[in-house]
Amino acid sequence: MKRFLYLGKPDDSARSPRPVLIQFGDRVLKNMIMESLYKLQDAEDVFKRVIFGHDLTKEERQECKQLVTEVKKRQDEDELVEFLYWVRGTPGNIRIHKIRKRTF
Repeated sequence: MKRFLYLGKPDDSARSPRPVLIQFGDRVLKNMIMESLYKLQDAEDVFKRVIFGHDLTKEERQECKQLVTEVKKRQDEDELVEFLYWVRGTPGNIRIHKIRKRTF
């Protein structure tokens, strides 16, 4: 870990704690941690309420929004509902994935 810092001003009357920005020195380490977050599903309730997310630039957030809009459009156009469309990837490498739905 390279450094961490609290975002925003301290406020005693705030309902939720301040967000924390954690900066890693290695992108591979960050991606390993982000990919392992699903393991928190089995954790205690205190840890289930913690939210993690990538720190995206304005351009990356805009690109992600456009891809989500495109996914919703594709889902509406898919009359047979054979496929699921997901927006996945790391920042700078976000793509739409098309996955065939399982039928049981």
